[in-house]
Amino acid sequence: MGVQHNSLNATVGGNSKRGMNYFRKTSTLLIVICLGCFVSNAQSYQWAKNIGGYDFDYGHSIAVDSDGNVYTTGSFFVIADLDPGPDTNISRAPGFDNNIFISKLNKNGNYVWAKGIGGVHWDEGYSIALDAAGNVYTAGRFGDTVDFDPGAGIANLIAAGRRDIFISKLDSAGNFIWAKSVGDTTSERALSIALDKAGNVYTTGSFLGTVDFDPGAGTSHLSASTSAPDIFVLKLVLQVISSGQKKWEEQMMIWVRPLRWTAWGMYTPPAVLKALLTLTLEQAHKI
Repeated sequence: MGVQHNSLNATVGGNSKRGMNYFRKTSTLLIVICLGCFVSNAQSYQWAKNIGGYDFDYGHSIAVDSDGNVYTTGSFFVIADLDPGPDTNISRAPGFDNNIFISKLNKNGNYVWAKGIGGVHWDEGYSIALDAAGNVYTAGRFGDTVDFDPGAGIANLIAAGRRDIFISKLDSAGNFIWAKSVGDTTSERALSIALDKAGNVYTTGSFLGTVDFDPGAGTSHLSASTSAPDIFVLKLVLQVISSGQKKWEEQMMIWVRPLRWTAWGMYTPPAVLKALLTLTLEQAHKI
């Protein structure tokens, strides 16, 4: 579950399950996978919406832009109606497993758009973040081959192992911009994503074995300290070309560091700790 708030409202996300057919969409949907509810300073209820299908569906993360639009990511099992209103937006997974969803509601909880993304294995969006222009960044994990372009185009990523990390970017209208993957022969996952004021992207999660964390043509290998998962922190940087226009280069990796557990707690390399504290302070200042 993800929660984001400001001085005026609180926004909450979560998941639940019921066992009836969601296609009987009358007064309510019958699976609640994502509950977006605004509570003012006086704790007065404003609205709540639900979307989903007939089995386990999950809302993992939520973000709100400066206009009050609400963005959510998570996963749905096989088939789901991603429109919480009287209309329908049916998304179907290619296989018999969970797929990623990314949705946008306006400040009143009305449907704007929603995208289903995934392949034949379990794919999941764990975290969502926005930049100042309203672009939508999502991080999570995927297996096998997944087309991360929810539109007519094709942007396939192929997992090197059982589950790989993905980081994707859509514009404010839900159109595909880019997607990157990181992984090796084991299982990795990205659990949280954040952006700084310059538009650089930070991701953290877990990995096993030895993984190349450079999503481009270069290499940057890290090895987990034991057979148990280690934590990683990855930074992707926004490049500026001579004309002043901004673009994402193919090789975006700036640094990645492991955070390892010891008998006395978690050891954090000083340079990484400084970067994390800087990012935390910047994000806190924005709120």
